[in-house]
Amino acid sequence: MATTNTIVNRTRTGAGQEIDYALSTTTTDLSRTINIGSDWKRLRIGMRLSISSSQNQVVGIVINQPQFALGLCNGTSSTYSTNTTHFVGVDLDSQFYLFNRTGTFPNRFGTSKDSLNSGITRRFVVKTGTTRNVFGAAFNEQFGAYNTSGSPDRTVCYVDISKELSGSLETVVDPGLWTIRHFKTSDGSIDISASVFYSRLADDTASVVVAAPVQQAVPVSESINGVLNTVNIYWSKNDPPMEISDVAVWRFK
Repeated sequence: MATTNTIVNRTRTGAGQEIDYALSTTTTDLSRTINIGSDWKRLRIGMRLSISSSQNQVVGIVINQPQFALGLCNGTSSTYSTNTTHFVGVDLDSQFYLFNRTGTFPNRFGTSKDSLNSGITRRFVVKTGTTRNVFGAAFNEQFGAYNTSGSPDRTVCYVDISKELSGSLETVVDPGLWTIRHFKTSDGSIDISASVFYSRLADDTASVVVAAPVQQAVPVSESINGVLNTVNIYWSKNDPPMEISDVAVWRFK
């Protein structure tokens, strides 16, 4: 997998009016060990990102079968795209295509270029070896694309991973059912600033910026498949690259 990583900076005139330093990355499988201990019960992974389309403002452009994943894995050498020992999180359902959207909210990629509610279909997933097990119904996601000022809009993705089933267990059962929740940018929010991203990272309340969560219980065993101690981001495409503005982890318990 040929990976290209480049630091780009963009002066923003919209949300936050900030200079945004982002990692522009292609066909990447990024991993970073988190130093929060092994006794956590619930944490949130947050990511602020955009798709840097080389075909700016072209209605109906298709990106064939992209793959994107965000979650936890076991160590930096056993990641989503490899023969991973253990990955838990969400990923893009690769049978769907990305489309440049038009209409009321033009700066998005989703499964329909016109429908407000059609986003990129994603699934809750547990991956061991080459086996990808999906759970629950598919749910929609949207990524920011280029706007008229020439900078890609930044959207957010938060993934909560809880070793407690809906917070009801006082002790962690292994193997057992974990709860995964997914939050996304609301359709009405065009470009998300750094201050909004970090303020929502530790916020459990409903927000006009972050849409209501979707959640699913999934079977997980760290004792059998390996301790989940590493944040993992996977993006499969060379064109367009993904621009990653922020990645952060918040420990609730």
